[in-house]
Amino acid sequence: FVIIVPIFLFFGLLFNHKQIAKHQTKIEILLKSNDVYDYQEGLYSNLGFYNYYGDVANQIRIISSYDIIKKVLNKLDLQCSYYIVGRLNTKEFFEGLPFKIDVDIFNSNIFELPIGFRILNNKKYELNFILDGKEQVFVHSFDSLETNIHYSINTSLLNYSDNDKSELSSINYQVIFHNDDFWVNKIISNLTVENVEYTSLLTVNLIDEIPNRSRIILDTLANEYINYTLENQFHINENTLTYINYQLEDVVRVIDSIGDDLQNLRNKKGILDV
Repeated sequence: FVIIVPIFLFFGLLFNHKQIAKHQTKIEILLKSNDVYDYQEGLYSNLGFYNYYGDVANQIRIISSYDIIKKVLNKLDLQCSYYIVGRLNTKEFFEGLPFKIDVDIFNSNIFELPIGFRILNNKKYELNFILDGKEQVFVHSFDSLETNIHYSINTSLLNYSDNDKSELSSINYQVIFHNDDFWVNKIISNLTVENVEYTSLLTVNLIDEIPNRSRIILDTLANEYINYTLENQFHINENTLTYINYQLEDVVRVIDSIGDDLQNLRNKKGILDV
């Protein structure tokens, strides 16, 4: 008992230390507000617009759709994930690292592959990874576009001083490059959209390991959804204007026809316009 309890306690603490914390971020989107008088509501209701706009289920599907998420990713720089490899676990960092990577991947096998990153000095850095069972090691220069058969990379060194040289060189960094499908699937699988009962308010929740990243994603998602609804409203207004013009043309033709019939009747009956 004296031996088993400490052993299980040790492994329990070790397992808990290795767990990755998940954070939930929430925003709320108001679909329709009644704070001001909507002078177009009567017209839109006759055209079927209000039923479309008020269909909460459709709006939920739009917010969590592939196309909207893809537009969000086009506005964000999430292609590269940064990690620091420790003795017991590997922790992801979204901000605060001394370097920034901009990369174009040529070899699709590089995606989702853990790549070791070491800062050699203020001019050079090293990338190492295992591909097809062989270790690949490349040394590149900071602030310079480097190209090989696997990728084209440009890494910027930020906030580096001679005092940090020994400390940064001893840190084992790790980077992972992602394609768009990875982030689309990850966001959709961790995104939930719910309607607050008896309201036109939607609550959007996103679970992520880094709270600041999830806030940025949700803010961008809200902006893209607003732009989408505005664009739809513009299309609906254009269609409404076209519909009204067609109706006016029909009315003008009817009035002209009645005027012609009246003039023909006057000519037949000999009626003078006094």
